[in-house]
Amino acid sequence: MAQTTSKNNPDAQAAFKHEDWNHYRIHCFGDHIRTWINGVPAADLRDTMTLKGFIALQVHSSDSQDPQTIAWKNIRILDLGYHEWEPLFNGENLDGWQARPGGQWSVQDGIITGSSPASEPRHGILLSQENYADFTVRFDFRVNSGDSGFLFPGRARGFCRERSRLPD
Repeated sequence: MAQTTSKNNPDAQAAFKHEDWNHYRIHCFGDHIRTWINGVPAADLRDTMTLKGFIALQVHSSDSQDPQTIAWKNIRILDLGYHEWEPLFNGENLDGWQARPGGQWSVQDGIITGSSPASEPRHGILLSQENYADFTVRFDFRVNSGDSGFLFPGRARGFCRERSRLPD
């Protein structure tokens, strides 16, 4: 998904009324944030850093000699519930996963371990049996050598990946 913000959205900039009341709508669900200014879509982005936190009203200083004055009214919130993370791995075995084409996969102490000796003709991939579309994933990753990573659906070449490339 392309990240859209009001800074790169001319329609949203045009919708803003200077020195008049502007109606804002902000929808945050999990890591997905969408905003509207006077009914015009302004931002559509994902922010995986923090899923829960405070709400703040902000005023910046300006170059004007007159004090900056900002006003808010009709502030309301509808709690959509706390976004809960669903385990992708049960911590016990490889149920829900399928190994292909090479490599060796095991589970020990709640950790999935993949190994592939230099003599392995094909790299190992452990695929989830379930397909996913819009998602956020959090995980811890450790690699001791080689080129390994996390693959996910992507527009370029079918998959994108976050990886670590270490010298052998």
